[in-house]
Amino acid sequence: MTERMRPGAPGRPNAQAVRVIDAKEGKVTVQGDTTLQDPRYLYGGCRYIPSEGDRLLLLNAGGEQVIAGVIDEGDGGLRPGEVELRSTGGAVLRLCADGTIKLNGLTVSQNGEIVGKTEGSNGQ
Repeated sequence: MTERMRPGAPGRPNAQAVRVIDAKEGKVTVQGDTTLQDPRYLYGGCRYIPSEGDRLLLLNAGGEQVIAGVIDEGDGGLRPGEVELRSTGGAVLRLCADGTIKLNGLTVSQNGEIVGKTEGSNGQ
């Protein structure tokens, strides 16, 4: 049994998708009562604290489980080359393929001018 629990041992998955059931104070508890001590691997310059209900990809690395990222639940209308950041509170920032920026319903041109506003928009 101990040998099977060793990271990288046959029978132990190297990656798994899990759902967050609790997140607080630098600890994330996922389905199956696994508690992770805040090991996250993200793109440089990005920070993220998982929220309850998020689906995470966990990898076994260096003898510990690490959060490799949040599983994307769909494209949200993104076009190739676009990047979007969303918070659970509803803030949305989209870097568009045409060079514009959409920020919570405002469209900002490449020159930094506000060129459009959508009432009731969620930033898309």
